[in-house]
Amino acid sequence: KQAMTEAVKKVLEEIKKGDWTEEATMIRIYGHLDKAKAVDRKFVNTGHNYFRDVEERYRLMGEQQNTSQTFTSSFATIDNSLGGGLRRGELASVIALSGAGKSLWLSQAAWRNTLLGHKVLYISTEMSEIAIAQRLDALYSTQNVKTLYENQHIVKPIIKKTAQDFLNNQDVATDNMLIIKQFAPKSANVDTFHALLVQ
Repeated sequence: KQAMTEAVKKVLEEIKKGDWTEEATMIRIYGHLDKAKAVDRKFVNTGHNYFRDVEERYRLMGEQQNTSQTFTSSFATIDNSLGGGLRRGELASVIALSGAGKSLWLSQAAWRNTLLGHKVLYISTEMSEIAIAQRLDALYSTQNVKTLYENQHIVKPIIKKTAQDFLNNQDVATDNMLIIKQFAPKSANVDTFHALLVQ
């Protein structure tokens, strides 16, 4: 409470000093409030105590192995280091320099996971939805991405058959097996992604 009280005083001072609609003033105001929120935060659970919680950790690992679906990264080495792949509820982020192959890797992971019967939400902050879809078309059809349009008579039936196979193998039929969504950089956050997943 003390930190927030001090922050509110500083915010009022900022407003009195100048034009609170100026961007620099607003940045300072948000900074005061963010700092106070971080100080006043009380954690009921401070985290996993690595040395003390060994038994609990292995109990949970056993439960995960018996109940969790795994999702492939599309690289055996990574999947092996993760105990078979990512588990439901886990989130991974692929970070690398521009042009390193992040989108190609993620396209391959999306393709492989749909072939395993998993639904996939592909979120991009760089490539357009259509460009990603073209890469996936090439993967599903084994056609060169540069000749997709000329070979659409081959590609389209393969995509349609793959979608139908997916629907036939699911407990609950859905056509939402693979959704591609692009967000402009810095326009989305975890809450945005969560809202999209709920839909």
